[in-house]
Amino acid sequence: MEQKDYILREIEKIGQMLLGIMGRLRKKKNRKEYHAGLTLANQEFAEEAGLSLDMLARMDPASLDAFFDNHPELNVPNQELLAELLTDIGEEISDEPEYYLMQALYILERIDRKEKTFSMERAAKIEYLRGK
Repeated sequence: MEQKDYILREIEKIGQMLLGIMGRLRKKKNRKEYHAGLTLANQEFAEEAGLSLDMLARMDPASLDAFFDNHPELNVPNQELLAELLTDIGEEISDEPEYYLMQALYILERIDRKEKTFSMERAAKIEYLRGK
């Protein structure tokens, strides 16, 4: 029971962190502020997950699958938040956004393959990212 409570707290903590990062980045008014916020977001994510968002965006599919398998706190809703965050980053930065957008697409397609339920919202995000 104690292990289950710990995992639930970690799931909630990661979800709150991802929402916080997204909220802070979306408030940035110009590119310089955004890049400074992204640097802080990379550090915050690295402290919680063990690698930066930049590193995560450049992982190969097998490594990303292993990463998610080793981080139960990144459950499906948190993976969807992560994909949304990567999409936001990919759309905001001018240098190499394809890494972020392709990884967001892979995460959503991975969820789609593994989940037994269909999500119209997820399907719409997948189609949007495929069009990028």
